[in-house]
Amino acid sequence: MGTAAPDAGRERAVGVAAYVARLAVAAILLALFETSIAKMRVFSLFRISRRRPDAGAAGDAVAVRFGEACSMNGLAFDVAHLLAGSLVLVSFMMLYQDRLYALLNVFAVHAGVLALSVAWQAFIQDAPHLYLTR
Repeated sequence: MGTAAPDAGRERAVGVAAYVARLAVAAILLALFETSIAKMRVFSLFRISRRRPDAGAAGDAVAVRFGEACSMNGLAFDVAHLLAGSLVLVSFMMLYQDRLYALLNVFAVHAGVLALSVAWQAFIQDAPHLYLTR
């Protein structure tokens, strides 16, 4: 009935495989390019001063100080990323709300996830000043 050749299914499969392979190569090259650009920006432009508590003159990088090394690994790291990803997801949910009442509900969820995220960081970093604000 149809006009397709008997090998049309095989040709289509080869075409789809070639397309997926090209996409994979392009994705890998893009990731390598973005990583190299990010490394250049972070390590060459900003030099963080550890000698003074203030930012100094305009244009100097702000000094970042930690009382002790803040290392997160294991469960603490995973929960922090879960909460950060949840914030991004809820932010995208705000874009698709058509009604004001639904948007207010999503704002409430966003505020709750943000509060959980800050509370988790306060707990992990032993920073009780993050629990209360003025």
